[in-house]
Amino acid sequence: MISLHEHFKRTLGTYRALFVDDYHVSEVQNLTKQLHQPTKHEGNPLLVGEGDEGDYVVLHGSVLHDPEDDLYKMWYMGGQGYHYAISKDGVTWKKPDLGVFGDRRQPDNAVFRGAWPRQYVAHEVIIQGVSVILDEHASVADERFKLFTFCTAPVPVQEKLGGQCEYGYYTATSPDGIHWSCCDTPVLSKRQHDPRMSDCNTCMYDPLGNRFIAFTKRHIPRGDSTGDQDIHHRARGVSFSEDFVHWTNPVTCLYADDFDPPDMQLYRQNGWAYEGMYLGLVEPYYSSRHNPTMPMCRDTQLVSSRDGEHWFRAGNRDTFIPIGGPGTWDAFMIDTPSNGPFIKGDELWFYYGGRQKRHNFQEGFFANGDDENRSAIGLATLRRDGFVSYDTGDDEGILRTKPVIFPAGRELRVNADASRGSLQVEIITVTEDPEAQLRDWGIQYGEPLEGFDLSSSLPLTADSVDHAMQWTHGADIAGLGDRLLAFRFRLRNASLYSFWID
Repeated sequence: MISLHEHFKRTLGTYRALFVDDYHVSEVQNLTKQLHQPTKHEGNPLLVGEGDEGDYVVLHGSVLHDPEDDLYKMWYMGGQGYHYAISKDGVTWKKPDLGVFGDRRQPDNAVFRGAWPRQYVAHEVIIQGVSVILDEHASVADERFKLFTFCTAPVPVQEKLGGQCEYGYYTATSPDGIHWSCCDTPVLSKRQHDPRMSDCNTCMYDPLGNRFIAFTKRHIPRGDSTGDQDIHHRARGVSFSEDFVHWTNPVTCLYADDFDPPDMQLYRQNGWAYEGMYLGLVEPYYSSRHNPTMPMCRDTQLVSSRDGEHWFRAGNRDTFIPIGGPGTWDAFMIDTPSNGPFIKGDELWFYYGGRQKRHNFQEGFFANGDDENRSAIGLATLRRDGFVSYDTGDDEGILRTKPVIFPAGRELRVNADASRGSLQVEIITVTEDPEAQLRDWGIQYGEPLEGFDLSSSLPLTADSVDHAMQWTHGADIAGLGDRLLAFRFRLRNASLYSFWID
């Protein structure tokens, strides 16, 4: 068993402490948590269907930045398979003429049709969702890009298996993200690995655990369901692999519960590593035509995890990226890519898809011309670390952290908006009390250190994503050494998004 000293030394590390969860928080007084929605780009949509793509471009794909050529690269579902687009700035996108399949359809930027391209074009094979991963540590150059997808096998393969539908999750590799070699057997199949398996999936590389994480789709029973599949509900599964070849059997990691409407299901989920934790977006699907506010619509909620295995919905389950409503390009459904946002200066950039059609068309249901099958891809931006804040008004709010340790020579920095008020911080002592192990886990919070009390704290009275907190008389934390301490933030009319030691 490690000591509290060693535990909390590892807890904060070099990462920023966010308030998506309360992993770094021991106590709050007179503070409320607030989820913040990204701002949709004024130039949306950034990418629309052209020519043989029709009006159907769906971001059940990926958006990556390739440092080798300094380009943003996008893989998305189009009319002829999975298509490829590039951008220098992430805003203006170009569809290159590639000719991978030689059928000269326009735009000719289709790059992936699975292991059976001819059968795919003949609608004998279904591919649903691709996740492209840039593997900078690949031991083989031809595997620099990796792909994870759902696919059904063509009829001859099914007949060979005695009529059993061999469908599941398949992988592919590529040296350039354009020319793909796809395996013709699934790494995870419904028949062998998960009888509850279904289509929509994403996959991520996990730098914290040096592994790959696949988020699968499962169908589980819910007795009080009023959704479109009777008692069967779409839920999210998770599977892990260290080599992209051998995968654990999927298990459920997120599902709708009694706090959700009985017709709500979890349709699709992605994930990414961010500041020492895992974040993601899940797509709640309101699957009943009788839902009073969002019939057959999908938006997004924020999810989080500390181990990549156990996931929780964050921000009070409030909507993160909302649908646009009738008359907009993202009117009724939001599509999320496999990857997370990009850090662009003081902002996070989220790519997402939108559709002008509800999930299921039922004759006579749509009365306002909202049955168009148009879809497109856009961008939304968020303040860096700006997922969830702790806020207060005129009355002072207090947030006390769990114990932290910081090496000499570093400083406390915050991401906060105190432009309407102020934010101050005290550094308080922490001791271990072996006699109180069953009370507060033996942690005892003491008084402020001399020179780091409230009267010495120089207040922040501005809006800053990166502000170094200071104290009077030039006091700094460099001389505090490797001690177990805690921060106590005091806010008035302010929002605190994150803190870290730098």
